Amino acid sequence: TSSFYRRVLPSPPAIAFSSKQGKQLFKEAMLDGYMEKYFILAEQFTTQAEPAFCGISTLSMVLNALAVDPGRIWKGAWRWYSEAMLDCCRPLPEIQKHGIQLDEFVCLAECNSLRMILKRPLQRHLYPTKEHTEPIVEYQMNVNDSNSTTTDSDEYKQVQTTETSANGSDCAAQCAHPHRATLSRQKYF
Repeated sequence: TSSFYRRVLPSPPAIAFSSKQGKQLFKEAMLDGYMEKYFILAEQFTTQAEPAFCGISTLSMVLNALAVDPGRIWKGAWRWYSEAMLDCCRPLPEIQKHGIQLDEFVCLAECNSLRMILKRPLQRHLYPTKEHTEPIVEYQMNVNDSNSTTTDSDEYKQVQTTETSANGSDCAAQCAHPHRATLSRQKYF
């Protein structure tokens, strides 16, 4: 049976956080004011309990960093998010085998009182004015398409977003979260 221990990151494009270059990038980001939220998130860091738990581990860290009250006990008298509490959309044994998709990540976040805007790699979100609260989503055209051009005016087409949830359905309403009614505070991610 083969196993893995500390696999080397594919470099490029990945840069090890603890490397000289990684530390330099961190320092530059700090000096430019882009790392303020890092410390809030780093305080909540947790290692995923299962290889396929990367999505729910990330979400539990984010929920705790945003100080979202789960409305139920984690351990003892503590209300705190853990991976085991993020099973409203699919059972944990199934997540343990297959992980979750991005749409399911959004659904879980919405079930736990976050307002989500799903951003895919070929999308750019614009917020043109302070009064315009919903983003304008631009879908990048396929650059390899022979009919497309590379001019700035043709590179993107604009599409207005709707009030539906990020995965196209009312996921939070369908979710079986037993404490959904107690989660009144809405956070933004």
